[in-house]
Amino acid sequence: MDTRLLLQGFRYLDTFFPSGGFAFSSGLETAVQEDNVRTAEDLNRYVVDFFRWGLGPCEAV
Repeated sequence: MDTRLLLQGFRYLDTFFPSGGFAFSSGLETAVQEDNVRTAEDLNRYVVDFFRWGLGPCEAV
């Protein structure tokens, strides 16, 4: 994954993002508790999928 693109994507997770001041993890804690995210590779796949299928279609990214 391109580190530059990943860092640009983090702006969506910033507390200054105009989302009404609501913070959420997109279910990461649950994914960890249910053993769906156990390794760094799992986490990378989770984050990539979050941007690709969660934000991408909504924000035309």
